[in-house]
Amino acid sequence: MVRLKKLAALLLALVFVLVTGMGEAVFAAQTRSSREAGADADFDGIPDEFDQDPYNNVFTGKLKSSHEDDVTTVSFTVDFRNFFADNTVYQPELASFSAIGSALAYYNTDPETDSFATWYRFDTPQTWSGGTAVQPQGPELMPVFGFEDIANYTLNHYGDDDICEVTIGHRAYTFNGETKQIVALWVRGTEPKSQEEWSSNFNVGDLVRFFDAYDSEEGKELRQSNDDWTRKTNHRGFDVCATRLLNYLRTYYLDEFVQPELDADPEAGLAFWLTGHSRGAAVANIMASYLIDEGAEVFAYTYAAPYNTANTEASAEKYDCIFNLVNANDFVPTLPMPEWGFTRYGKTAQVDASQWAAQIKAATNVEYSGKYLTASDISTMLSKFICITGENADRNNPGKILGWREVYVYHCGHTHAGETCGNYQSTTFCGWGLFGPYENDYYNKYPVRLRKYSYWDGGICQTPAYCMQVLVELMAAVANGEYLSAGWTYLTSNKLADKFDFNKQSLISYATKLTEPHFMDTYAVIQAQINAAGDPGARFHTLGYYTAENADGGRPVHTHTYTYVPYEGHEPTCGEAGFGYRYCACSEVNADYYDDVQKNVVIPALGHDWSEPEYSWSEDLLSCTASRVCARDASHTETETVGTDFEVVIPASVEAPGVGRYTAVFENEAFAQQTREVEIPQLAAPAGLRGDVNCDGQVTMSDLTALSAFLLGKGTVTPQGLLNADVNGDGIPNVIDMPMIYQLTIPV
Repeated sequence: MVRLKKLAALLLALVFVLVTGMGEAVFAAQTRSSREAGADADFDGIPDEFDQDPYNNVFTGKLKSSHEDDVTTVSFTVDFRNFFADNTVYQPELASFSAIGSALAYYNTDPETDSFATWYRFDTPQTWSGGTAVQPQGPELMPVFGFEDIANYTLNHYGDDDICEVTIGHRAYTFNGETKQIVALWVRGTEPKSQEEWSSNFNVGDLVRFFDAYDSEEGKELRQSNDDWTRKTNHRGFDVCATRLLNYLRTYYLDEFVQPELDADPEAGLAFWLTGHSRGAAVANIMASYLIDEGAEVFAYTYAAPYNTANTEASAEKYDCIFNLVNANDFVPTLPMPEWGFTRYGKTAQVDASQWAAQIKAATNVEYSGKYLTASDISTMLSKFICITGENADRNNPGKILGWREVYVYHCGHTHAGETCGNYQSTTFCGWGLFGPYENDYYNKYPVRLRKYSYWDGGICQTPAYCMQVLVELMAAVANGEYLSAGWTYLTSNKLADKFDFNKQSLISYATKLTEPHFMDTYAVIQAQINAAGDPGARFHTLGYYTAENADGGRPVHTHTYTYVPYEGHEPTCGEAGFGYRYCACSEVNADYYDDVQKNVVIPALGHDWSEPEYSWSEDLLSCTASRVCARDASHTETETVGTDFEVVIPASVEAPGVGRYTAVFENEAFAQQTREVEIPQLAAPAGLRGDVNCDGQVTMSDLTALSAFLLGKGTVTPQGLLNADVNGDGIPNVIDMPMIYQLTIPV
């Protein structure tokens, strides 16, 4: 009986070990006998004392995102150990969590109808320190996993087109004795009905004109067209939003909420987690690049990011912690085109979602068959897009690649009220009047935040962003099943300038294929599929700027070497920057590419062109002066006088002179140490006792003996002894001196 009980106990223990072992196998977590306060066995950020499933950090449920009526089955994993791993190594769990964050960033974008509100409904309600989470919306998900001080910040108060929204939260987490403050930033993509944001999406910016004018007659103070456009090689609309969101992060959020925590725990680290979809992805991508440039630790995962920069260093190794997932069937990430020099920061994985059509349909309950853009479709669309938005003299050549300035900046030749010829963009609403910029209730149903003008003799003048908003409206109509009648065509011709009118019908015919491939729901399913396929990090490669080392991507093999040309009166000096333009005449670029010529750029100060230093010594050699003169400006000099140190190199003696050395050491490293050697005079023989040949201090017969032996070559005499032996002072000690020495031995 005892043996049976022992056997039963052993089997029970074995079952317990197997069950708990299965739950803990993924985490290799430490064994805990109880749910002590603060313990988190599965590292999901929910303390064990509240976590109803403390050994499982996989969450399953339904995502309500892009589809108005349907939801998508999505699971994700939360593992805060990811933030203690190498941020340049792809973390599948963090990627799946980021996909949910990107989707929920679209938080209640239409408060009146709630039609675009996003939420995640857990299959099993989750308990946490604040209660139970069933169907959290947008930022309501962050606190479930321990984030606090949640802020939902918008840029609407700026009053222009470059607006955006971000959800921010932070939390401390400790793993293996190391604590980090983790700051999460979920950046929202385009709000579907926002005319401002659509305008900003297509405002790449014109580097040629980013300086409007000089603020002073001297021209030293430059006024930019938008002070928030920080990096001019970045897409203007995205960069302005990134700058503004980072200003809020640095000047308020970190100071108010995060810095006090870091002050309380000086050993704690700081890490930033950024994610976003579409427009939000482009902005988050740029924000990540700025934080990395500042030396911050960054974990960035973006979805459907458009190309957002022409920065030649975008593929630098330091940005390898940015991972961009792109659907090959999605048209949005193909713009602005790489042929114009655009790319993204970090590494990108482009995957073909059509291979998972069955899984996407199962997850979304939406039939995707026939709604995927093929590579041929995208190539055709890009060609037509170039023709529609570009200045193309040969309209029968749709494959011609145009310079990006001609595409995004319209030089119409007219002078508009309050505007100069050429490049213009309004920040005031203007309707689509049939006969120009006049009020017309019938045609002003869709006010656009861009100005257009109509002329009987010159057609319509408008910016490309206006054109794109018209196309978006037409595409939406096609996607909703509306038929474009002759009336539509007529109105469209009025709405679009001639330069934008070519092939528009062909382009909008693809509208039905532009929605589902871009939805965040689709990307969430893609994310799950590439993680399940194994080694998803291998799909991410850097994108070369002009050329790459191999077909799969790589570091750029060319770096621009610019020649700077200053404008008259704005030449750089030794200490002050100049103003002008720059160009690179390398074979990697041509006149159509962005970086070939850049006007109105700050030219770095020249720096001093110093002459070789000259040195002068004082007469007594007790000091030395060094000086040099700038070849560009003789009034720029550097001078330093220092005292010298003296040392005896070879002591002087009676037999020979010595050597002494003066040394001058300067504080200015440009001046070399100087030395001057001098002769130390030979020592004179000291006065001795006449006749004292052996130098014993007295004159005796032994002195005669010593001199005699010396003269006969039988002995030696010291120099002083020879001086003493020359009693008659003829300079030669000889036998003549011997009688005199003898006399000196006899007292007088």
